[in-house]
Amino acid sequence: MGESLSGRVASTGEPLVISEPESDPRLIPEQRDRIRGLGYRAWLGVPIKTGDRVAGVLSVRTRRPEGFSADDMAIASAFAAQAAVALENARLYQEVDQARQRLSVLSARLVESQEAERRHLARELHDEIGQLLTGLKLTLEAEADSASPKLEANAGHAQALVHDLIERVRGLSLDLHPAMLDDLGLVSALVWNLDRYTAQTRIEVRLEQNLPSERFAPGIETAAYRIVQEALTNVARHAGVAEATVRLWTTGGRLYVQVQDAGVGFDPEVAGEGRTSSGLVGMRERAALLGGELSVDAAPGSGVRVTAEFPLDTASEEGG
Repeated sequence: MGESLSGRVASTGEPLVISEPESDPRLIPEQRDRIRGLGYRAWLGVPIKTGDRVAGVLSVRTRRPEGFSADDMAIASAFAAQAAVALENARLYQEVDQARQRLSVLSARLVESQEAERRHLARELHDEIGQLLTGLKLTLEAEADSASPKLEANAGHAQALVHDLIERVRGLSLDLHPAMLDDLGLVSALVWNLDRYTAQTRIEVRLEQNLPSERFAPGIETAAYRIVQEALTNVARHAGVAEATVRLWTTGGRLYVQVQDAGVGFDPEVAGEGRTSSGLVGMRERAALLGGELSVDAAPGSGVRVTAEFPLDTASEEGG
């Protein structure tokens, strides 16, 4: 069997018109028999080109006795050009989609690595540095009992400095990754964090939650905790309020996490153009990595409501 007519167009990259199949010397017997058997009078093939590459062939057959006209050729060429554009757009879309998927995987790995590093540093601060400082404090206390009044005063000052260092190290460890989140779960970690937040900022936070007793996957608990943490940081920095509300609930197989204040608010479109939007971007990325979404309802003078939602089935698979 010889090369097909479409294959010939694809290999040459040039249009091909067969108007007299019975006498056309370019046809081999098998090709004539095929055209005759199908009952066609003429055949037209136009290459579909994307750049210098032939991506396909537009093949047209007719039973009209007059065959194809110049207008037919022009129309077929126009269709081939449109098909080439569509194929190129599809190829570019596929490349963009594949790149987006790779970026999503890399972003997920980056977040996982960051959380693992946070957890490791928190443990090192608490277990290693914290224990060393505690040992130093006990040593200073023992020395102070047998020291002269002058040395006792210096030892007391050193004890105060060590105590301050212990509290700072403990605070850094908790900021990096609270062990309570791993041990007791999302709600317990948030209760502890909100008490600490209020002591630091003087902003009262009301927690309203209606969650099941069972734990969520580690990934979703960490993401929800970080989103609440970031949203409350924004409240303290920008809202100018004395109170805020955190809500958590599940419905329809999804977990909802919401932080709301009645502060000065902002224009989301304007904020999205500035540097201050990095916190919102980070929250959106955390939600998206688990198949969720984050919405922001805000307006100048009307406060801000940040709501994240996570599909629990997807989050369980990814976070587990």
